[in-house]
Amino acid sequence: MNTHQAYGQFRAMRASLRKQGKPLEGIQLVAALEKYSERGTDYVKTIRTLIRKNGLDDFDRAVLRQDGPEQVIRPEPAGVQQVAAKR
Repeated sequence: MNTHQAYGQFRAMRASLRKQGKPLEGIQLVAALEKYSERGTDYVKTIRTLIRKNGLDDFDRAVLRQDGPEQVIRPEPAGVQQVAAKR
């Protein structure tokens, strides 16, 4: 995603959001992947459905732990952190 031309729009959108201090949200960023697949808009709709149905938006603000084994730390609404091991 960081080098192939098919992801240029994705990288530009991600950079713009970062520059504005806005969160990187998968539901929003997936729009930039329309040219990635021959399916175009249908592909984007499918990915958005997968994100919603599987609760993957929970990981939009996840970070990798710096110490020990690589793990994703998923923020919880009440400020309690839940750790999910990377697969």
